[in-house]
Amino acid sequence: MKNNKLKASLVALMLLAVSTAHSEPIKLDDVKVGSTVTREGISFGWGEHIPVPEGEWKVVMREEGELKGVGAFEHDPRVVLNLLNKDKEAPLQIIQIFTPFDLKYRNGASTNCPASNDYVTSDLLGTGDGQNYQLCKLIYQPRSYIRHFEFRSDNYTKLKRDEVDFLNDRFNHPNPILNVVVLKSGYKRKYPLQYKLGTTKDFDINKIDAWLNVNAQLIKEHYDGKRIVFTEMK
Repeated sequence: MKNNKLKASLVALMLLAVSTAHSEPIKLDDVKVGSTVTREGISFGWGEHIPVPEGEWKVVMREEGELKGVGAFEHDPRVVLNLLNKDKEAPLQIIQIFTPFDLKYRNGASTNCPASNDYVTSDLLGTGDGQNYQLCKLIYQPRSYIRHFEFRSDNYTKLKRDEVDFLNDRFNHPNPILNVVVLKSGYKRKYPLQYKLGTTKDFDINKIDAWLNVNAQLIKEHYDGKRIVFTEMK
């Protein structure tokens, strides 16, 4: 009987250890192609982290580059990550995240939210110029993966790129058409959270919009120092 109780206690301790191990954001240096990111997000090591939507996400692309010709930010390195949902049936399939390496990116709140025929929705969600906190949601007309998730900017000098070929395996096409949405924010003296998200082409656009509205409000709580957990897109 004592042995059984001892075994049960050891199992409980092991489960607690596993739970604790996965309760903190993964460090950016550990976010390599092939690794897994969870909703606990990604940490930078200087007190900031990026929350990640619900699910388990495989890192399928990591590109490191440095800015060029952008004033005081010239030569500051950034990382671009593409994450693929491990659940092939989930409506939200891809996330692209831009991350900094430097405290200099804790700057103003200005958030660009353009309006054009490219967008189904372009909305500042009640925020605007001059505010310390700004939001922007964008829903594009359906666009190809390459057009929106192949990061190629003339403002960057590419230093290193690592990726895996997953498009045919996941979408049966080398350049699938997706619903592409953007949720971004700015908060004065904080790192801006910016997400580019890809959902399956036939997913209900109204459900996407409702999901964006709910989670945009959570971002304010993030800037207030709370650990947020994005709602699941269903």
